[in-house]
Amino acid sequence: MGEEDSLAFVTRGSDFIRGLEWVAQDHDPEMTADDRGDYLREWWIVKGLLWHTSVIVIDDLFQDVATLSARSGDPDAWEDTFVISDLPARYGRYYDNLFAKKFLIAMTDVTAALTNGWIEPASVAHELAAHILLEHLVVPQETYEIELRFDFMDHLADVLFEDRDFELLYSAKLDGFEDEPDPCHGAVNLDFASWFVPFNGARLPAPYATKLPGEED
Repeated sequence: MGEEDSLAFVTRGSDFIRGLEWVAQDHDPEMTADDRGDYLREWWIVKGLLWHTSVIVIDDLFQDVATLSARSGDPDAWEDTFVISDLPARYGRYYDNLFAKKFLIAMTDVTAALTNGWIEPASVAHELAAHILLEHLVVPQETYEIELRFDFMDHLADVLFEDRDFELLYSAKLDGFEDEPDPCHGAVNLDFASWFVPFNGARLPAPYATKLPGEED
């Protein structure tokens, strides 16, 4: 596939990523007209990468659900998954078939927000889903040898989250901190049992990916 063919294929879904148009408005006001044109051209490509990545991660999560179902009771099964294995490793023992199904729905919520209108992730699980989605953008980018001048990936990571407390879950040095009453200066719901608990009533996830107050695991 030639360069033009690759770009045409990658940008096939760009028109449907309508929830992030405000991101393209956030640019250096001192950009030249030529730089601005390049910026908008690359943003069109990044939207296409977001579309393809959304399809890839959802497809991979279906496979993860099947893997964890087939290997029920195997505490190491999560290590052989495509997406679930990118979650914080110290919770691996909890990543079973039911968890993977809930996380699949959380990822669906996140990808739907790319097309219908972005809202900040509704729970820690949704934050982790958005984080993994952005991390996986490199897959179609490398597959189709897309080179980008502007660092949209880091920019998206900066603007799509209310805060990034969830990143603390990946730090081995802080193992157990999330179970403290106030784990990190107001960080909330970082304990595993609360990952699917909505942060507030202003934005709510799909029912399957929502843990209700008082609901047992």
